[in-house]
Amino acid sequence: MMLAGGTIGVGTYYITHLETVPMTGRRRFMSISPESEEKLAKISYQSVMQEASIFVRRVAERIIRASGMTDLHWEVFVIDSPIPNAFVLPGGKVFVFTVRIVWL
Repeated sequence: MMLAGGTIGVGTYYITHLETVPMTGRRRFMSISPESEEKLAKISYQSVMQEASIFVRRVAERIIRASGMTDLHWEVFVIDSPIPNAFVLPGGKVFVFTVRIVWL
């Protein structure tokens, strides 16, 4: 009896967590809700951006030391943008744009 109840429970869980993929129309099993998936994506995004900021700052520090202009107060900003770019403003303000990869 317990085996039948467990099987029904697992089957119900499986069926209620199926979704249709928009591009292909195929059904797939998703063990987490779209809301949970979005929260995880935001956390992952923040982690990646933090790592990118650390990397950019390390590179900028090496360039600043090599330039001999260490007397300025340098600030490095990492900006999320689909367009690759970087520039420096007077006063030691360095801006580096990240490039987001969009999967089609």
